[in-house]
Amino acid sequence: MPIVSATSPYRTLIIDDDALIHQVFAKMLSRDFPRSDRSQPAGRSMPGTGFPVFEVDSAFTGQQGLECVLKALAERRPYTMAFVDMRMKAGWDGIETIARIWHECSDLQIIICTGHTDFTWHDIIRRFGHTDRLLMLKKPFDVMDVRQLAYALAEKWNLFNQARSHLERLQTSSPSALQNSRRATSPSSAKSPNKSKPSRIAA
Repeated sequence: MPIVSATSPYRTLIIDDDALIHQVFAKMLSRDFPRSDRSQPAGRSMPGTGFPVFEVDSAFTGQQGLECVLKALAERRPYTMAFVDMRMKAGWDGIETIARIWHECSDLQIIICTGHTDFTWHDIIRRFGHTDRLLMLKKPFDVMDVRQLAYALAEKWNLFNQARSHLERLQTSSPSALQNSRRATSPSSAKSPNKSKPSRIAA
């Protein structure tokens, strides 16, 4: 898979049964947001220069979200991240949606969006375990939180793809170089003084 540059659009999926939420995310993740938003107090403008480009897709049920993910994988244009509503009126809830999506695309970064207290972080950990692929975003959303979170996940996506592309180049160019690289980074490669052969003590 090619390396994703900072100027490439980051494919982002919004899974929520509220059409207004999709409009809010599209606006918050737009480069033009600071210039088009007149509600920002003076001195708190957020320049769009340098902010990544996000390509936002919409799904209104968990089932539609899974279909979008599968289609993206088939096209070899996977999503960078997905914002998933915890409670949806029809079909799967957020937990079931995440489980189904991760079964097909285990490395997708997901942000749970919730304004309710019926699901706690401990409940989520019990279902999925501790993972750096899952974050929580409380409703109502703060624009700075959404933009900073999306930016951080985009940078994380870049680093992941750069590392994967590097390993793929090593595999195709020089198997011995890949073996040496793995050996050098392996924790067992460091010599421990405790491994030296014990000296015999004369009686």
